[in-house]
Amino acid sequence: MHCAVAIHPGDEAPRDLVFQALTEPERLRHWWGPKGFTWVSCTLDLRPGGMFHYCMRSPGSQDTWGKWVYREIVPPERIVFVSSFADEHGNTVRAPFNAEWPLEILTTLTLAEHE
Repeated sequence: MHCAVAIHPGDEAPRDLVFQALTEPERLRHWWGPKGFTWVSCTLDLRPGGMFHYCMRSPGSQDTWGKWVYREIVPPERIVFVSSFADEHGNTVRAPFNAEWPLEILTTLTLAEHE
């Protein structure tokens, strides 16, 4: 599956800044996650084999843990990681909302300047 996301006119940001927004916890906490959820905590070890392990709280006060395990990092153009739901210790678990959801999802994020 391939998915492309574009920043619309008026929303331009330099690639370096977008990369920082994806790799720095103090920036991630302000925008990342499902609507209505609040950021609880995270650890982020930005290196191949490292992990972004986070907890978010739903509007109903249920904590949801997840993780990204990094495979490749090429600042500021590419991040490859495996994402999954997790428990508080970082162990991979099934999605809390659907037992059919994939246990792991491989994501390749490529940031490119346009015009």
